[in-house]
Amino acid sequence: RLRLKSKGSWEMDNQPKHSVPRVENKSDAPNDDCNKYMTLLRKKQETENARLVESRKTSFAQQMQESPSIVPGVVSRSAEESQICSNLSDCTQKGQFDEIINILKINPSSPSIVAMALESLRDCLSHDDCPIHGFGTYIGNETVHSNRRSTSNRGWIKIITMTLSSHLRNQVIQLEGLKTIWAIISLYSHLISELASNPECLDAIISAMETHIDGEAVQEIACGLIASLAGYQKYALILADLHHGVIVQRLIFALRRSSRTGSPQENVLKALFRLSSAILSTDTTMESHFLEKTVNHAGNKFREQISLDIVMTSIINSMKQYPANNSLQIWGVRCLWNLISPSARHGQGGHSSIVSEFLRHVRTVTKAHPDTSLQAFYELVICFLSKVSSSNVCLHGCVDNFSSVLLDIMKVEKKSSTVAIHGCRSIYNLCSHEDIATSSRLVISSLHGVDVVINTMEIFPEHVILQREACMALA
Repeated sequence: RLRLKSKGSWEMDNQPKHSVPRVENKSDAPNDDCNKYMTLLRKKQETENARLVESRKTSFAQQMQESPSIVPGVVSRSAEESQICSNLSDCTQKGQFDEIINILKINPSSPSIVAMALESLRDCLSHDDCPIHGFGTYIGNETVHSNRRSTSNRGWIKIITMTLSSHLRNQVIQLEGLKTIWAIISLYSHLISELASNPECLDAIISAMETHIDGEAVQEIACGLIASLAGYQKYALILADLHHGVIVQRLIFALRRSSRTGSPQENVLKALFRLSSAILSTDTTMESHFLEKTVNHAGNKFREQISLDIVMTSIINSMKQYPANNSLQIWGVRCLWNLISPSARHGQGGHSSIVSEFLRHVRTVTKAHPDTSLQAFYELVICFLSKVSSSNVCLHGCVDNFSSVLLDIMKVEKKSSTVAIHGCRSIYNLCSHEDIATSSRLVISSLHGVDVVINTMEIFPEHVILQREACMALA
């Protein structure tokens, strides 16, 4: 372990922790032979370290003779960076968040220092003396501020945003910066308001996604950061309306890309679910956020129809690409439940093609998890089917497959009251639509649907709501 001084000489750094400990007194040594052995081993190590120092000095002298005009500048810059890195390490251990921000502000052009500073910001967040703890916490509707105040006056967002903008082409710095922002708002949720109300920072996130569209890690972290911001209804609406829906469009582009594990797509689905949930809570229609827009994609402007059909098709295609990712499947079904509108007539068959594709995918997921419990997934699927069955618009041409998937889930998850209630409601809906009532009754009877309903009534004899739904289905 060597450290280069600024004047060009070498010195030994502290011995590593795994070095042989010194024997302070004879009582610490079990016997004289052990003491002698440890002394010889220590001398051998010191000799080896001295040889290494001498070889480094010789190599340094040769470089100075061979290229005296180039090496001094490189050595000086390397020494300066080493000192800054050492300062960053000290600040991290002491939780000096503001000092790291200042280092980042003073050294904005060195990629290695910038990357390390961003990483150091994350590492010092858990320190008790980190001044970011004093930014205030929310208790109800009131903000309580602690006595410790940050000397940076909450300028961390501005500094990190400027850093991301200055190194837009550097994928490592973009990744580290997005990770740092995500870590800060994850640990201190009261700072989300500052971030969501800062359009420059939101633009930096979008620019990172546009510039590094093939960067799987950047897309994963950026989408996860958006999903974290969208967890609050107020800020989700800000994101949904930003630049005429550019956030939604960037998420759809990320959803269409392929990845190794599906983690970016999972974060996209989380974000879409939370954004759509916030939109549903307002008086605006879902369609208003998926209209034809001018999209700035990789520097080229073009127009693309981002309709609900395209969004739902992209979601199902993503789910089909990663059938073994159970978490992705769950978030996908949640998104579809929010987005689909059974009463809306899109073309002659409404969303029937999307429903048919979804039913086929459910079969695929079942085969991909032969020995895994899928109760959470099945409960969401049955809720989705219950919503879809409320209108016959989405059921044209898929009554047989719909009934088969429905009853199979009720058989597999027969101990789930959620599956039982929504399953019975779906059967009732299928048999209530005049144009498909007869065919639905025949199909359900042929699949022993009556036995399934009676079995659920026997399993939950005290469940009043389930008993009512089951009686309606039988009727």
